[in-house]
Amino acid sequence: MPGPGTFGAELRRHREEAGLSLGAFAELVNYSKSHLSKVETGAKVPSAALARRCDQVLAAGGALAGLVSGRRGSGGPPAAGAAVAVGGAWTVRLASDGSGTFSVDGPGGGPALLWTRSTPAPGGTAAPSTVDAFRAWLDDLRRFAQSAAPGVVATLVVAHTHALRTMAVCAGGDTRDQLFLIASRFAEFAGWMTQEEGNDDAASWWTRHAVELAARAGDRDLHPYASVRYSEIALHRGDPIGAVRFAAEAQRGTTVSRILGLAALREGQAYAMVGDHRSSGDAFDRAAEHLSRSAEHRDDGPVLGSATMPDPVAFARAWGLQELGRPAEAADILARELPRVDAAARRTRVRYAARLALATAEAGDLARACELVAALADEAGLVPSATIQQDLQQLRRVLGRWRRREMAADALHRLALALRAGRP
Repeated sequence: MPGPGTFGAELRRHREEAGLSLGAFAELVNYSKSHLSKVETGAKVPSAALARRCDQVLAAGGALAGLVSGRRGSGGPPAAGAAVAVGGAWTVRLASDGSGTFSVDGPGGGPALLWTRSTPAPGGTAAPSTVDAFRAWLDDLRRFAQSAAPGVVATLVVAHTHALRTMAVCAGGDTRDQLFLIASRFAEFAGWMTQEEGNDDAASWWTRHAVELAARAGDRDLHPYASVRYSEIALHRGDPIGAVRFAAEAQRGTTVSRILGLAALREGQAYAMVGDHRSSGDAFDRAAEHLSRSAEHRDDGPVLGSATMPDPVAFARAWGLQELGRPAEAADILARELPRVDAAARRTRVRYAARLALATAEAGDLARACELVAALADEAGLVPSATIQQDLQQLRRVLGRWRRREMAADALHRLALALRAGRP
């Protein structure tokens, strides 16, 4: 058995404290159970990559990775001229006070510290123009997200959120509040991107963090809007009861027309999932009234929720009609709305097209559904999205009923390629 303080002993201690069996832990780190057993007993020497992975999964704060790298407490940058692997793993640690580190795995397997900041930036450096610049960047990132992988966008959004949070802590007066407010909108957007990556738990975490940042700015609107986001996540998970509950919480907690409208949309979709046609229709009608009123009193701040759908009520109604077993009506709405989507909003266009193909297939129009698949398959493969993947998977199941038909077989092949290429 390894002695106290060795990697094997420390790994076992952290694993047992986390309540994980060796088999469960092996699945999390993606290494075999037998290999990990040998590492814990000292029969095998762990690689730096395994140490970092174990450290990450067990939230050991660098303790495990440090035992393997042999560089704990070195404290300084690499020597002049020292090689650093450009293609190694990058590790960024960002603290709430503005401090942080950036390291890259060096050729010896250990991390080379390339940047460190132990104190926050000095106060008074953020001007009102800084807020305007970040608002413009948020708009740019939202446009970029229409065609880029959500994980790539999330990396940029997280960095912007941290920069804003750091500047806000050091600023004063109205500028401080404005920085925290725009930071909350970046955090909320990070929640969207992590959901598109297929990580609903991360989406919920970012949404909660957005609420915290908004509260520091004195903005209470994001708290009820967070319930709208939780309702959307519940819908994505197939939980209509939870979706209705969160939508109701949002509507009880605000008088803001846009938030009321978005909450009513989620409520309508949830009622459709359980087959309640009347309640679903009533919710969509309320959503239309609230969103129409919101459009008349729009301010200059960042828009909550998607701004790329020309008529979010129409899309939600079509979604609901499909759930209610009326796919032909849903297809009519989507066919009318799809041409109205901006050509630059690629992710939104693919989502509309995927829902249209699904509704058409469910309505029994195989030829038209296959035409739609041929038109959207290539583009769908270029837009990684867990939401779109879910619709395409459902479309593949429906088309599978006609798999012996040549046109269906061709469409299924195209879908398989799109699903593989578009996986987040």
